[in-house]
Amino acid sequence: MYGIDFGTGGRVAMRATLAAIRVLRPLLPTRYRFIAPYQEWRRGSSGQVRAARRSAGIRPEETRSLRG
Repeated sequence: MYGIDFGTGGRVAMRATLAAIRVLRPLLPTRYRFIAPYQEWRRGSSGQVRAARRSAGIRPEETRSLRG
C-alpha cells in the first residue's frame, strides 16, 4: 500500500504477527485491551477518571487538559 517492500519473509512474519494479535487480544485484561478514555467513559463517573488513568499507567499530574 505504501510502496515498502518487506520481501517474502517480512510479509510472512507480518501476517503471523497480526494473526497472533487477533487471537490473543481478546484474552488480555481490560486495562490493556482498551485505551484510557474508553475506560473512563465505561466507568461513567468523573470521580473515577483519575483512578482509570492511573490504572492505565497515565500519571494525572503530568497530563494537561485540552480545554485550557
